[in-house]
Formats: sequence, structure tokens, C-alpha cells
Amino acid sequence: MSNKEFKRKFGDTAAGWRGKNIFKRNALIAIGNLGDIKAIEIVKSYLDDDSFMIRKYAAWAILRLDKEKGKQILDKHLLKEQNDEVKKEIMKLYKYFLMT
Repeated sequence: MSNKEFKRKFGDTAAGWRGKNIFKRNALIAIGNLGDIKAIEIVKSYLDDDSFMIRKYAAWAILRLDKEKGKQILDKHLLKEQNDEVKKEIMKLYKYFLMT
């Protein structure tokens, strides 16, 4: 859904002023918490989102769904990730998920 479509559909609601990325973030958190490994390919696509916040939450959800496969996916993603904040967050997530 484009930003224009989102604003048209939700603009007059509380969701409208929060924005589309909050929905994406919350969906990624829900998917990670549900634990359905089949969702990992869908979540993986959000590593290319324009929003660095969404990329960070996608990384979290991927590792939450599957630590081993998630690390492989994120290792490849780190080679192309340009945002230092996202890179640092992925490294923190590695420590949290892979050291426990």
C-alpha cells in the first residue's frame, strides 16, 4: 500500500497520524512472536525497506523465528546494509539471540 493509499484509508483515524511504518513494525513483532518459521521469507523482504527502523525490526523477527537460518540471512544482508545504526542493531541482536 502506498503512502497516499494509506493516508486516504486511515488518514482520519488514530492510525493515520501514527503512520504506515508503525503498522509494519507491529506486524514484524507479531510475526516474530508467533514463531511460524514459514514467515521468514516474507520478513526477509523487509530487510530492503526504505525505513531503517523497519529493517531493524525485520532483523529482530528473523532471528526470533530461527537463530541459525536468521544469522545466515543477516550475514548476507550486512554486506550490503549502508546504515550504521542498522548494522549496530544487528550486532546487538547477534549477542542477544546467539549467546543465549
